Amino acid sequence: MYENSVLVMERELNPEDASQNLPHPVDLQYVKAHETVTVIGGTFVNCLRVEAEQEGIISKVWVHESVPIFGVVKAEIFENNVLTQSMELTSYGG
Repeated sequence: MYENSVLVMERELNPEDASQNLPHPVDLQYVKAHETVTVIGGTFVNCLRVEAEQEGIISKVWVHESVPIFGVVKAEIFENNVLTQSMELTSYGG
């Protein structure tokens, strides 16, 4: 995870370890667009861009069906229209 362009956390998730705090599946009712996204882990055509806002915080998540577990390719958090956190896929077993 990056905060203000600085790597603040790097962690690999093991889907077989239920004790980890894994993300929840994306709620498709919040899909705003279909976009091509390029991240370190590759280029993903036709990603779903999902957005949600709560208490002035906007979350944007791009997901793709080829990415295992929850499909997250990229995520961004905005507070007061300023990007405060970002995360992107660096690799996967696909």
